[in-house]
Amino acid sequence: NALAAARDAERLLGATDAVSARLAALRGKLNDTPLDLQDACNGTGSAADEAVPFAIAMVARAPELPEATLLSAINVGGDTAAVGAMVGAMLGGLHGASAFPAEWTENVEDGPAIRAEALALIEALGG
Repeated sequence: NALAAARDAERLLGATDAVSARLAALRGKLNDTPLDLQDACNGTGSAADEAVPFAIAMVARAPELPEATLLSAINVGGDTAAVGAMVGAMLGGLHGASAFPAEWTENVEDGPAIRAEALALIEALGG
């Protein structure tokens, strides 16, 4: 689970428990509104201990609704680029790029280069 993975990573890196503590605090709050989750994370800035737990919580709330989940996450405010990238990546990993409207992916800055790198990674991993 995400909490155990965060604790393991913090231990391996010799980092504080900032991310895992926020993830633990979010337990039982997944049905709260996105703004309440943002408050529980002490914001949604670019700091990992804010953005990462919030992004994980948003995906955990409604992984079956990729468009609505991504829009809800970025509409909360804060560092929308970081939060949007994480939530989009997690949902894309779960559902594939086709889970999002084509116009969302067609106009991504450096989209062709990003796609080429993703395909190269897939190939390198034996996919």
